[in-house]
Amino acid sequence: MRRTLLAIVAALTLLFVAGPAVSADIDDGIQAFRASQFERAWRLLEPSAEAGDDKAQYIVGVMYDHGYARPRNYAKAAEWFERAARQGNGDAAFNLGLLYWRGAEAEAGSLAQDPAEAAEWLSQAADAGFAMAQQILADMYLAGRGVAVDESKACDLAKAAADRGLVGAQFTAGLLYGQGRGCRKDIVEAYKWFRLGADAGYPGATQNVDILRRAMTDSEIAEAESATRSWRATR
Repeated sequence: MRRTLLAIVAALTLLFVAGPAVSADIDDGIQAFRASQFERAWRLLEPSAEAGDDKAQYIVGVMYDHGYARPRNYAKAAEWFERAARQGNGDAAFNLGLLYWRGAEAEAGSLAQDPAEAAEWLSQAADAGFAMAQQILADMYLAGRGVAVDESKACDLAKAAADRGLVGAQFTAGLLYGQGRGCRKDIVEAYKWFRLGADAGYPGATQNVDILRRAMTDSEIAEAESATRSWRATR
C-alpha cells in the first residue's frame, strides 16, 4: 500500500513539474517564431503540437503553410490548422478556411479548392470576429459558392466586416443597402459606406457616391455625411 501511495505521489509530482516546462517551451517557441528563428521554433513547438496544444498546432500549421523550417506542404498545414481549429482556435480556423477557399499547390502536399470546407471554417472564424472571414463569406453567400445563396446573411456579414473597417466590405455593404438586397433599401446607409470607401480610394466607390448624390435630397445628403462622420468618430 505504501509503495502504491509513493508511486502516485511521484507521478503527481512529475505532472506538476512537467506542466510549467511545457508551457515555457510553448512561450519560448512562439518568441522564436516571431524572431524568425524557425528551426528553434520547430524544435520547441512541434512536441507541444503533437501533445495537443492549439497555439503550437496553429504555428506548426503556419510553418508548413509558408515553408518555414520544413518544406512547404499545404496538406500538412491544413491538418494542423484543423486540429487547432477544432479546439476553438480562431486564427487556425481562418487560415484553414483561406486554404480551402483558394486551393494551393506545392511540390509536396497540395490542397484542392473546396468551397464548402472553406465556408465551414470561415464561418467559425467569422463567429469569432475575424473581419476578413466575414467579408469573404458575404461574397460567398452572394455568389452561392460553397453555400446556398442567402442575401440576408451576406448583408449581415458585409456590415459586420464594414463596421470593423474593411474597405471591400464597406463597398459591398453600400451595394446591398443601395439595391435593397438582403437588407432594407437605405440610400443614406449606402452613401455612408460608399463615402468611406471613396475616402480610402476603393475603386468604384467615388462613382457610386456621385450617382447617389444625384438621387438624394439635400437633407438626405446631410444626414449621410453626418452618419459618415459619426462612424469615423467611433473608430
